[in-house]
Amino acid sequence: MSKLSFNELEQDELLPLPKVLSLSHVSNHKEWSYNFHIHDNCCEIMFVEDGAGIYRIDEQEYAVAAGDLIVVNQGLVHAERSDSEIPLSVWTCSACNILLHGLSENCVIPAGKNPVLKTTDMESEIKCCFHMLEREYLARQAYAGEMAQLELTKLIMLIRRLTAAHRLCTIQRNAKSLSHTVKEYIDKHFKYKITLQSLAEVFHVSPYHLSHEMKRDLGISPIDYLISRRIGEAQRLLLSTEWNVTSIAQEVGYQHISYFINLFRCRVGVTPQLFRALHTTGVE
Repeated sequence: MSKLSFNELEQDELLPLPKVLSLSHVSNHKEWSYNFHIHDNCCEIMFVEDGAGIYRIDEQEYAVAAGDLIVVNQGLVHAERSDSEIPLSVWTCSACNILLHGLSENCVIPAGKNPVLKTTDMESEIKCCFHMLEREYLARQAYAGEMAQLELTKLIMLIRRLTAAHRLCTIQRNAKSLSHTVKEYIDKHFKYKITLQSLAEVFHVSPYHLSHEMKRDLGISPIDYLISRRIGEAQRLLLSTEWNVTSIAQEVGYQHISYFINLFRCRVGVTPQLFRALHTTGVE
């Protein structure tokens, strides 16, 4: 007989247990994209099962491929899009109540570190966590919620083990520029009426200079970012609330519903109603 004493192992890294808010799976949508948005009450953990795509997180762009894990801590602006030639198959788990030693609430990796992780020899274990979360939800057996919490806890600990084994690169950032200040202003005020002229007046520069600087520094113009931020927030509200499309359009700054629907279709590829249906009923 052999006995293993776990008293010598640290077991207080994650208390209390984290909570799963949602689990989604996108697969084989060539035009799939999620515009700039932010989660102020949870983090997201994403696993690329197949395909390729581009993720923009906290002003940095990352190319992702099969086997990659993406961690978006609470409060970071981010966007994602699938490669049209090799469509993404990606799992996304939204979670809250995450309290890790030395990190802010709902943060799984340290701030300022590369959010894209190569799963290497842990790929099968990490992939299994997402499939088990789906299984618990669909089976609806007794204590499914608690089992989901335990599976999420395992996933987070695997990520912690992964980051401990492979030192994360620190993201190099330039000094705060006009472009970053304008972006932050849009993040805070995108629900209100904003024009290129009004932005130029706020920051005491010409509209041309403002547009040129932001396009050079961030790869996107002020108005294009404003639209993407509004549509991204609309996507988030479609999936996280039961608000009707008119209410969501008004919430993100559009008073004319037909204009909003056309703009949404242009940016996302489907209408707001179909986007909600695709991502809440599992319709492909």
